[in-house]
Amino acid sequence: MSKEGMVPKVRFYNFNDKWFIKSLEEISEIIMGQSPKSEYYTDNPSDYILVQGNADIKNGSVAPRAYTSKPTKLAEKGNIILTVRAPVGEVAKTDYEVVLGRGVSSLKGNEFLYQKLLMMNKVNYWEKFSTGSTFQSINSNDIRNAKLLVPIAEEQQKIGDLFEKLDQAISLQQQVLETTKEYKQSMLQKMFPKKGKKVPEIRFKEFDSKWDSISLNEIVELKHGYAFKSKDYKKNGAYSILTIKNVTGNRYINSKEVNFLTKIPKNLQKHQKLKFGDLLISLTGNVGRVSIVNSNNHLLNQRVGLLEILNADEEFVFQALNRPNFENAMINRGQGAAQLNISKADVENYTILIPSFEEQQKIGSFFKTLDEKIEQEEKKLEIYKSMKKALMQRMFV
Repeated sequence: MSKEGMVPKVRFYNFNDKWFIKSLEEISEIIMGQSPKSEYYTDNPSDYILVQGNADIKNGSVAPRAYTSKPTKLAEKGNIILTVRAPVGEVAKTDYEVVLGRGVSSLKGNEFLYQKLLMMNKVNYWEKFSTGSTFQSINSNDIRNAKLLVPIAEEQQKIGDLFEKLDQAISLQQQVLETTKEYKQSMLQKMFPKKGKKVPEIRFKEFDSKWDSISLNEIVELKHGYAFKSKDYKKNGAYSILTIKNVTGNRYINSKEVNFLTKIPKNLQKHQKLKFGDLLISLTGNVGRVSIVNSNNHLLNQRVGLLEILNADEEFVFQALNRPNFENAMINRGQGAAQLNISKADVENYTILIPSFEEQQKIGSFFKTLDEKIEQEEKKLEIYKSMKKALMQRMFV
């Protein structure tokens, strides 16, 4: 908020009035939830939809999960739902008439108010009112007396329309991304043989031979990481150390959460200095997850394995091991009470079906193209989200 006046940094043309302070109850009809008795809970979608908290919210909308035959407090279709118990401040719209449990409240308001409440949640506005060490909560007075800066109705309408369109673009892009991911998973099931079969359901027309059953050690050698000492870690350094938390099962490693070294240990083996394209596997914790190294200057830590491909198409091997079959097999072979561990033998003795090298290349190339498509759609989604975040910071006060 500037000293000259309560106005945002970016506004629509022709609006120059100062924003004014209003309590939430002055601009919205508020209904606090009241849970029905447990004996009236049902799993019948023909009954009233019951919204009790964050579990009933998905992607900014009410996602029907529970039902009741006995309504208590009702929210109309189109109302805003605000969670009042941990986590406090989550916001959603409801496309249905719903019964409000005690973990939520309902507010009648426009798109501007919905976006304003979203922003208040992002800046942890409600935390200052939260009570309870185990389950945080806010009460009706906290909500009714909450102070908001709002513009005149016409400016509210303009701002609300803009962010509603942005939300629609984000939602559509999310659907495109999910559809692409689902298509890939479907093709992974159809282009690799099912259990007990030697040929896939779908394949390129020039191939008709049966796939061969081999042990993974015929095409892969697992090499172990180095036991780095935490005392040698530096805040900034030329080399980052990849641990099991960096091998997420996504195509590329997560290289954000790393420790650094300024010098490479003298006894570091050649394979422990990683290069672009190396295939890694988690040997502890979330065992069996594989990811590809997407840049240089990374070092291989202990309990992460390097899968050195010997005589197979690298992309095919990644796609074959990135399927649930392999990860589930590694989980079943894992040992340990606190967390699972798998060995070199567990990995290399895994039986895999492979086609001719030419078919491997075709399959690998097909799925690499799909992964690149998924990556493009993810970037588009992040652009939309970043755009909305930047505009919210500039168009609200």
